[in-house]
Formats: sequence, structure tokens, C-alpha cells
Amino acid sequence: QEEEQEEEEKKEDAGRDIDRQPRLELAVMVAECIVAVRDTPAASVQMRLLSEDLPDKAPAEHRELVEMMPKLHDRTQDLLRKETLVQGGNTKETLSNLLEMIKLALPGRGPSVTEVDALSAS
Repeated sequence: QEEEQEEEEKKEDAGRDIDRQPRLELAVMVAECIVAVRDTPAASVQMRLLSEDLPDKAPAEHRELVEMMPKLHDRTQDLLRKETLVQGGNTKETLSNLLEMIKLALPGRGPSVTEVDALSAS
């Protein structure tokens, strides 16, 4: 019984460590997944929708995502500036591509949603 309780506590502690220690490798993997869909019409439109004015009844998740974009842009730029980070693999290319996607979601950047729609249709 005591051993089972100790094992359960170890599992709980392991989960807490994951939240405390962000790992660059995992962040780059997530960025690679996001960048992999960048050329899809849906992804382009969704990124542009984030740059438009929010309706009063916009869901909280949408508002949070809009608020997150400038911080995500700045953090991605910071990571690109660090020479030690960009030395390995495709990290620099992945983060550069992610940064271009994020720019679409910032107000006043890139084409409008209707322009993206027209490009996707051709």
C-alpha cells in the first residue's frame, strides 16, 4: 500500500516538472507542425482573422489568442536572434516560417481575409 502511494506521488511530481521546464526542442516540434499547414487556405484565413477587430461577443479563447500573438511574435524573434539556438537542424528555418505566419495575425499586416480567399481560390 505504501509503495503504491509513493509511486502515485512520483507520477504527480513528474507532471509538475513538465510544466516548470519549457523545452526548446518540444517548442520547435510544435512550430514545425504549425508551419507544416501554413500553405493551406484554412490556416491562412484563420491567421488573418486574428488580426481583425474582435466582435463584442467573441469567445474568450479567441480574445486570449489575439492577445497572445504580439508576445508570440516577440518571443519568436528573440529566439531567432540567439546564435546558439539556430545552429542545429532546421530550427532557424522553422522559426522564420512561424514568424511569417504570426505576422499575418498581427493587426495591419499582410493581406485581408478577402484577399487571402481570392488567392486560395486561384
